[in-house]
Amino acid sequence: MIGEVIGGEESPVVHFAYGTKESYFLYPFQSSLKVNPYAEAAERIREIQTALRKYLKISMSFVIGDVCHHPEEIKGALNGLLSGTVQRFYMDEGSIVKQRSFANGNLDIFSWYDQASTEFREMMLEKKADRIAPTVRHWTDFLKEHAFHPEKVKDWVLKPLLDLKLKLQSLQYFRSTYTGTSCTRKFMRSILWRSWSTG
Repeated sequence: MIGEVIGGEESPVVHFAYGTKESYFLYPFQSSLKVNPYAEAAERIREIQTALRKYLKISMSFVIGDVCHHPEEIKGALNGLLSGTVQRFYMDEGSIVKQRSFANGNLDIFSWYDQASTEFREMMLEKKADRIAPTVRHWTDFLKEHAFHPEKVKDWVLKPLLDLKLKLQSLQYFRSTYTGTSCTRKFMRSILWRSWSTG
């Protein structure tokens, strides 16, 4: 599918896969004041996204790297894109962004665990389904703002879920009341999807 889309380009485009989740696209351009290479790359990428959504029903996000003026610069640029795991983790679904670096903050993500865990627990015990989306969105924005490392975020997300399950089981609610309820399922899907959709 991708080959068909880029095959119709006037300028030759090099595409190759790297692993199961990453691909590289190399777009040639002529350096001039009238040409914005980032805008041109974004326009071509949108064509690829449109085709993928239309024919394969999938969404793909893209990071546009640096402009390379000499062949020896390409290797460094490709390595820079590959190492940008933090940026990719926090990207929105189907987005196109320029490459940028993320500095690790000084905050300890687990210092916020008790507050988040309490909010999640109260929300589930009180069956307040209408609070799920805004609560998950609040913590997702918080994590994105401080750009915590993806592996720490995954551990942080799993910990309150597991603790919540144990608490519900100890109260004999998990099997008799909460297993299979729409509130529980909605909460689990929401927080897991928002945490791993781009990871």
